[in-house]
Amino acid sequence: MIIKMNDLDKAKKVIATTTKQQRLRNVSEETGIPLATIHSYSAHPDNMVNVVWDRVYKIGQILSPDDSGEKTEFDKAKAVITNPDLTTPEIHRLSALPYTTIDAYRKDIKRLNKAAWKRIHQLAQIYDETMKTNNLTL
Repeated sequence: MIIKMNDLDKAKKVIATTTKQQRLRNVSEETGIPLATIHSYSAHPDNMVNVVWDRVYKIGQILSPDDSGEKTEFDKAKAVITNPDLTTPEIHRLSALPYTTIDAYRKDIKRLNKAAWKRIHQLAQIYDETMKTNNLTL
């Protein structure tokens, strides 16, 4: 049985195995994330759950680049937010995200670009669990 790691697990593994200064610098250079920020993630990897999704994704791609052609968690989250068949209360019930947050994403989808990994992951889980099991296309 193959267990697929999510983006946060991949990023944490990269950070955990990249402890020396030069290796952290390599992560910084590969991702474009400032070295001081990478140091912060290294010191507190559990706090990465609140890091902007894009950064978590970039770090995780060092471990295993995604060339499968599958949707990223961000793509899935965007599909859930833009799906007119899902109401804000339904998304709230399934994700526990605040109504105001969901409405803000729906009014300005660009706000999703700066969402924490945790929020993107919650929305992506809706896609995985609800959309695929009901054979809905997004």
